[in-house]
Amino acid sequence: MVYHSQLIWLLWGVPQGFVLGPLLFLLYTAELFRVIEAHGTTSHFYADDGQLYVNCPAADAQVAIRQLGACVADVDAWMKANRLRLNP
Repeated sequence: MVYHSQLIWLLWGVPQGFVLGPLLFLLYTAELFRVIEAHGTTSHFYADDGQLYVNCPAADAQVAIRQLGACVADVDAWMKANRLRLNP
């Protein structure tokens, strides 16, 4: 008797643990970093978790808040256009 493992058909994405998964994720999201840099905002990403931040003197806080808000809005628009969902 021969046993076959169940095949899982994917319509999108790659199987969890797939060796090319991290590389494909970086290729898929590479444009996102250009969106972030266009606002003068700094980002830090670890796997699929990211943070945006702005450094500024306290006197420029209102400008930084608007800058960061505009960046988040553009990141959200980029994510929606690429079938991703932003979790603020």
